[in-house]
Amino acid sequence: MADDGSVNVLDSDGLAVASATTPWAKDANGSSIPTHYEVDGNSITQIIDRGDTNWKYPIVADPNWWQITKCVGSLAWVVGSAVFSVAKIAKIKKYINAFGGLTKTARLLLGATSAAEKATAIGKGFLTFAASVTGVDGVYTHCIKGK
Repeated sequence: MADDGSVNVLDSDGLAVASATTPWAKDANGSSIPTHYEVDGNSITQIIDRGDTNWKYPIVADPNWWQITKCVGSLAWVVGSAVFSVAKIAKIKKYINAFGGLTKTARLLLGATSAAEKATAIGKGFLTFAASVTGVDGVYTHCIKGK
């Protein structure tokens, strides 16, 4: 569990293989509702803090964490794969580390909506990184296209 309330799931090597972003919830009027995660062993549960009874239902709670998890998993597969050349894996690892790790890289890939926005967000390195992994089906599907 991170200080911002997000949760990273790590493999035995300490590499993030899944991530739940900082939790949020809103009611039908768009009002923020207090929420947090609880971790119990291998389970992550999002808790809606019941306090205010004036909420307008339905309540939407953090629907985007699964997309980041799929993207992180795809990136982790590329890094751990023997399918690519050592030089290409080293280059991809360099960019992932420069962007702050797998979860931050996934958030950057998913958060920017165009090549121009991606370039503005983190510079040319991002486009080089994206070009390096665009041909990888899982990364392209789960990170670039955002499906």
